[in-house]
Amino acid sequence: MVGIGLVEAAIGLWVLSGRRRYAAAAVQTALIGVFNLGGLLLSPAAIDEPGRMLTANLAIVALAWVVAARSAEARS
Repeated sequence: MVGIGLVEAAIGLWVLSGRRRYAAAAVQTALIGVFNLGGLLLSPAAIDEPGRMLTANLAIVALAWVVAARSAEARS
C-alpha cells in the first residue's frame, strides 16, 4: 500500500509540474484501468458497487484529459 501511495504522490507531482501533460494523463488512465480491472477480477466481493466505482473513475479520467488538453491550449 505504501508503494501505491508513493506512486500516486509522484504522479500528482508530475501533474502539478505541467510537463508532458498528455503522457501524465495516459499514465493516470492506464493505472486507474489496471487498478479497476485488478479489483474486479481479484476481489469482486470487496467492491460493493462496481458500477459506481467505474463511473467515478471514468469521470476522473475524463477530467485528467480535459486538464491536459486545456493546459496545452493555454501554452500554445
